[in-house]
Amino acid sequence: MQSPSGLHVLDGAASAHPSEPVPPSYSALPSSTRTKSSLILANPLFNTGTDGRSFISGSERPSWGNETLSTNNTTSGTGSTSGLYASPYPLSTPSSAWDSDTPECFSRAAPSHLLYPAFDPMYLVSKGKHLDKGFPLAAPPLESYANHRLDIHPFISHDVTETDWILFLHLIQTTASLDDRDIRRSQLPIIYFLPIVGSVSQYGIQQYLRGLKGKKVVNIIEMWNRHFFGPRRMRIGLVKGQEVLVPLFDELGVHLPPLPKDQHYRLFVASLSAAS
Repeated sequence: MQSPSGLHVLDGAASAHPSEPVPPSYSALPSSTRTKSSLILANPLFNTGTDGRSFISGSERPSWGNETLSTNNTTSGTGSTSGLYASPYPLSTPSSAWDSDTPECFSRAAPSHLLYPAFDPMYLVSKGKHLDKGFPLAAPPLESYANHRLDIHPFISHDVTETDWILFLHLIQTTASLDDRDIRRSQLPIIYFLPIVGSVSQYGIQQYLRGLKGKKVVNIIEMWNRHFFGPRRMRIGLVKGQEVLVPLFDELGVHLPPLPKDQHYRLFVASLSAAS
């Protein structure tokens, strides 16, 4: 879909909320507000890079060709960042920005000149019933976007860059994924002579290990809330169906939409600023 200004935007972010009602499309920024080094200013949904190539295509992983990952995550006075469209899945040249235990963005202070306006909760729906399936690589659509008369997506007004958000989603997925050692631990040689029992036991052990990984994901989210999102007047919550795993703050008057009785995860983003 193209906005009146000619920018390509996702049609209501259908890929961000699979099988759910499509919210109103985001409004693109006027061309006068865009700069060559804009981070996500050119498109509130992170749909295209600076070279115009599609950033999100349904639920598929993006393709960046042979581009390498940039570790430069410092912002200028205008909040713009360069080098934000490199692959978050480096193959031959891993970057410390993605492999370090402490993300570089934690050392980037929240800009004091931003107003951090309040916004309604927004969320992404997981691509499967397990966290290791990950979430769509997209900004959460703000369903009441038009009602708020916002000129830009809250991520822009709260200093959350494309690199920040995709790194966060990447860490959730990799933390939740079973590695080779986990797979080996789930294989019990003692019961291999009973194929049915063996496969059932292996499945049960893998489910148990996924549960342990889920606890680590909760810790990751809380760490990001404390060191990154909190200073930017935001908080991340995680629910599975109607089960709250990482709560939002009830005292802030956050009203979540009715949660379906399914097994999908929803990653909520809520404002910590008082609504005007």
